[in-house]
Amino acid sequence: SGRYTKIGRLVSFNLFVGNFSDTTGTGAIQIGIPPFTTQSATQSHVVVMTRYFDISHRSITGYLTDNGSIMTLYQNGNGANNWEQLSHDNLSSGSAYVRASGVYYTN
Repeated sequence: SGRYTKIGRLVSFNLFVGNFSDTTGTGAIQIGIPPFTTQSATQSHVVVMTRYFDISHRSITGYLTDNGSIMTLYQNGNGANNWEQLSHDNLSSGSAYVRASGVYYTN
């Protein structure tokens, strides 16, 4: 569930996603965002709060794809201190959830 507000080209949103059915797959966790695509070359990041993620106390951020409507979750702190995508096998329970808030520009 979620809410968004669009004023001119600026979109702000809050969302809640839970009850994941896939907790073993290796595909990236991607979440659809409000019905407006992001502006190209904006590299928008999203504040994220999670529960039941097996990430060893690493930080998580959401990244909005350029010219898209998908948020991908990333974790920091792998062996080379690079960001890497979170996958469904990072979920430690089907009760895992994501709360996110963000702002981005649309074309």
